[in-house]
Amino acid sequence: MRRRFAAVLTLALAFAGTAFAASAGPQVQIDTVDQGWAAAISLTTADFGTGWTSSGTGAGLAATDAVVAACPELALDESDLTATGGEASPDFNGPGGAYVASEAIVWSTADQAQADWDREQQTGFLDCFATEAVHASTKAVKVKVVAKGALPFPGVAPRAAAYRLRLTYTTKVRVKKTKKLRTVSVPGSFDLILVGDGRVNVFLFANSFAASPIADAFEQQLATKVAARLSADPHA
Repeated sequence: MRRRFAAVLTLALAFAGTAFAASAGPQVQIDTVDQGWAAAISLTTADFGTGWTSSGTGAGLAATDAVVAACPELALDESDLTATGGEASPDFNGPGGAYVASEAIVWSTADQAQADWDREQQTGFLDCFATEAVHASTKAVKVKVVAKGALPFPGVAPRAAAYRLRLTYTTKVRVKKTKKLRTVSVPGSFDLILVGDGRVNVFLFANSFAASPIADAFEQQLATKVAARLSADPHA
């Protein structure tokens, strides 16, 4: 069962990464110092306790990165903004199929980082977020959003917000020693946590199944660790 839904977790991260992609994307002018800062901000193995493993090595923001218009109805235009660094963390997998990852983006100025924050969280983005979750469905696994809303979250950084989708993953599994299939639905959640300060904004993604949820306190702990790294602007 767990393996059948592991792919959905990866897909969920994929839609979250593009859900806020601009219809007209920002300019990308990599600054090596800012790139290194973004990498230092991102989640690492040291941020997690026992029972968590990592895979992959993370990925930096390349000047040739394409921007996917996942939510054209938002008409999000960031063509006047410039990203100077970015880093996606490795994938972190925990008990019961839990999944966590992060992405840090550095902007050329603090005003641009604030503009990015304000434009992404416009009216309608949560509906778009939910729609993209459904689009993550495959032939084998169907994703349904049963609830969505803001998630109460402490002000761990000057900019902080959190949102949760309650999901149901449905698939068909073969009955043991027969050719019959039965439908199985598993509840879960997808949390999107955003923190920002100065020139940098960070997305934290957290997936888990209801049978083994990621504790809110643990998510807050991770966000607090990331937030503590945001004020060390190397160009300040």
